[in-house]
Amino acid sequence: MLWRKKARALLLKVEEPFPFESRLEVSIAASGLWDALTIRQNQTGIRVAEMIEGYDYGVLRIDGKEYHSDVIIYPDSSLGGCRVDGSWWRKEGHRVDRADVENVVKARPDVLVVGTGYYGCMEVPTETKELLKDAGIELCIEPTLQACDKYNQLKAVRKVAAALHLTC
Repeated sequence: MLWRKKARALLLKVEEPFPFESRLEVSIAASGLWDALTIRQNQTGIRVAEMIEGYDYGVLRIDGKEYHSDVIIYPDSSLGGCRVDGSWWRKEGHRVDRADVENVVKARPDVLVVGTGYYGCMEVPTETKELLKDAGIELCIEPTLQACDKYNQLKAVRKVAAALHLTC
């Protein structure tokens, strides 16, 4: 189920005993005001699904966990969540080559959001852009702070991956 509603707060009340055999997962995407809510059944209990909670130079917080190295977030279609590779190393430090996104292409997201760093120093060359276009993957390139916001907006409505450079 997917609801779209502009609201400043969301209150979810769960009464004990829990009325379902399995628990619910709640996923919220933020874009200024809360604007999307997805509820799906899974066995993990009620929790906010993996989403970028914060970013500052060199530090990214996803679902309560901090990362201090560049990351790729892959969509996980089995739960509607994501899988985080917290040790993404590129062939060249401030450049995203074709080989650096091979696993993203295999994951087949609709969109790849690339965060180019705090100051936007990382480049995505034409040959990498062409690879993604040929694979039918839309590409969004932004400095990492804006890329995090874009990922959160898209996650509720599209199958999205993110490749995020956390420093310069």
